[in-house]
Amino acid sequence: MNKKQALALIEEINSQAYHSDPHLTMRGLKLGIKRVNAGMKALDKEKPDWIEDVAINKLNMGDGYYCICGQVFGEFGNDACRAFFGIPQAWKAFDNKARQLGFCASNLVPWELLDILWVNALSLRARTGQKRFLKVPS
Repeated sequence: MNKKQALALIEEINSQAYHSDPHLTMRGLKLGIKRVNAGMKALDKEKPDWIEDVAINKLNMGDGYYCICGQVFGEFGNDACRAFFGIPQAWKAFDNKARQLGFCASNLVPWELLDILWVNALSLRARTGQKRFLKVPS
């Protein structure tokens, strides 16, 4: 993704009527890309065939059943999902780890951006057949 494409994506997300806080910045976009890449790396390490469990057309990062973790583990926050994160009980620690790996939104990285980034990341892998990652715009 080059800078022009990145700015167009930011403008598109900020103009969405359903977007609750239309202040996505380049910093948020870069952080979102880094987090999604970290999430893919973690999944690649722990569950190499994870991508086979994800239906891109059903992906909704704000839904506990249709987000990446929901589709891979059965539900976001269930025992299998918590085991993946290595945090069996503490919800606050679990949420923080999920944000770091691009599975939960934050002030800088909204749900709408996570949806777009994960779809792009999954599409990139489907197109190339390789474990590729999103490029952070310079």
